[in-house]
Amino acid sequence: MWQGGSLANGTMNPFKWDYSSDKTWGYMAGGAVVGAASGGAANAVATSGMLGANTAAIMTGSFINSVGTAIYTGGQTDVSVSFGVASYNFDKNEWGYLGKRGNSAIQNMGYGLGALANVSDVLAGFKPGEVQLNTENSDAIGHSALTKVSETNPHNSLVSVGPDPGGKWIFNPFKFKNGTNDWKNYVNAGDDVLKVGVEGVNLERIANYGANLNKGVKYNLYFSSCVNHTARALTLAGAPAIGIHPFILHSQMVLRSVGFRPLLYSYYFNQ
Repeated sequence: MWQGGSLANGTMNPFKWDYSSDKTWGYMAGGAVVGAASGGAANAVATSGMLGANTAAIMTGSFINSVGTAIYTGGQTDVSVSFGVASYNFDKNEWGYLGKRGNSAIQNMGYGLGALANVSDVLAGFKPGEVQLNTENSDAIGHSALTKVSETNPHNSLVSVGPDPGGKWIFNPFKFKNGTNDWKNYVNAGDDVLKVGVEGVNLERIANYGANLNKGVKYNLYFSSCVNHTARALTLAGAPAIGIHPFILHSQMVLRSVGFRPLLYSYYFNQ
């Protein structure tokens, strides 16, 4: 709607739009319909688990958005398609890409975000699979662990880091002590655990990450904790994640599972 209103009024500031104009409302309605169609299609592709899902989703969403916008504006906008780090304008027969001379900062930001989506697909590999994120929520600290889907053994994890042994020392940000990758993963904790499947990830990378942790890990609640390592494993496997707190990480993966992936809409910055 915002994109349509901006095109109708020549400014991105909605406080300067002419709301008495049928064109404003018509373009806003057109933008809403096109946005819903392109976003829905991109989400469907992104959550399909297919090879290169993120890049394919960007291509799908950007093309539908571009064609739809050209239709409701009567051909005032160009038809293009984004591939993430680059794009192609059919009307101008011209390529755009990250760092191209003449790009605005916003355009480079869009291509940069698209590049991250491309990198995620590369990291996911040729045979993307699914892993299960388990988040223990019985207290404010919680715990984050990665296991195979439908795992039932509380000590059979891919990544599940904890202090060995624990104690009050864990709250000291300057202390790194022995940890273990055999911490309970809470798959059998009933209501005290939240589970979500993370699709389109490289299972071999996650397994290798866990295998390295099995050789030895230093635990620190702030820099080398359960959620730090879980998020790093997911990121290296093609699912970008921020490991600040188990509950925050879980929310990220739940949103990702329904197609809410900000990287997919990078083309808004360079269309």
